[in-house]
Amino acid sequence: MARRTHPHLTLPLLSSTLLLLLLLAVVGPVAAQQQGKAAPAEKKPDDSLLKRREQAVSLAQAGKLKEAEQEFCAIILDAEKSLGSEHSFTLRNWTGVANVLSMAGRPKDAEEVLRTVLKSQTKNLPAEHEDILRTRHNIANTLMALGRATEAEQELRLVLRVREKNLGAGHPDTLATRGNLATCLFRQERFDDAKVELEAALRESDRVLGSDHPQTLDICYNLALCLQSQRNFSDARIYARRAAETAKANLGESHPLALRYGALWTELQGS
Repeated sequence: MARRTHPHLTLPLLSSTLLLLLLLAVVGPVAAQQQGKAAPAEKKPDDSLLKRREQAVSLAQAGKLKEAEQEFCAIILDAEKSLGSEHSFTLRNWTGVANVLSMAGRPKDAEEVLRTVLKSQTKNLPAEHEDILRTRHNIANTLMALGRATEAEQELRLVLRVREKNLGAGHPDTLATRGNLATCLFRQERFDDAKVELEAALRESDRVLGSDHPQTLDICYNLALCLQSQRNFSDARIYARRAAETAKANLGESHPLALRYGALWTELQGS
């Protein structure tokens, strides 16, 4: 939640040429859709495409962004040939590209990619489809990175409302959306509103995922940060200690999360 706690990443930028290629790849509508006909049932991607996507995701997670970019780009071009430019698999790989762009410190380019994806999805899917919600959630993240917190909040509240209705308040995706909404409110220095969302998220996460689940601990950590910003140090220490000690016990004292949570706990002990 607090940007001071997250290390700055210096990562390679993606080529504008390949970004343009990807942007152009998804624009053209299917003829049947232009004529107002129902789209045919989607063909399943073959196993080789699915495996390549897994590899691209792994590359991105490992921080090998240039390699991930190239693989996602190649997958999209091949998927277009066999499945079509507006197939859900093709569009999901677009989302992979947008995630890589965000990781590379290019949120504006990521937003453009995601809005192109959303435009295609909204033509073919109902408004509450999870693919659309996932794209809106990702757009909100890019808007936050661009400092457009009010717009991000609007997107997140829309996604949260639908996910609560369709998935339930304790579903991990719903909790992730509520957590991001809290972060958005925090960045607007609306600490009381952020605290309300985090407390609601923690109740559900404790109930559904368990008290020592990583997502629960992250909520505890963010709640401690929020309380610290309100200068409520006594309550902040409660949640910071819980996050730090549980992460240390479950993940080991040298794990990055244990170190992050432990740093806040140490800081608050001096408050």
